[in-house]
Amino acid sequence: MRKRAEPSSERATRRHEYDFRRGVRGKYVTRYLEGPNVVVLDPDIAEAFPNAGAVNRALRALLTVVLHGGFDGAAAPSSIFERAAS
Repeated sequence: MRKRAEPSSERATRRHEYDFRRGVRGKYVTRYLEGPNVVVLDPDIAEAFPNAGAVNRALRALLTVVLHGGFDGAAAPSSIFERAAS
């Protein structure tokens, strides 16, 4: 009977649940190259929001106000940064 070959050191340290045989190389490389989409809030701002969903709702509400001229009825700026600069 033939003896089974010793597994390579790489294979011996890899766990069985890590099966990459059906993996796709480079699947997310395009998204990675676009850069990060992480925004870090200052601690005092982060304390005001219980989770990421609350931050997103607040930012969407603010964006709606800014894009629609705010509370003073002014015309909507062509860019949110245009209003911030004035």
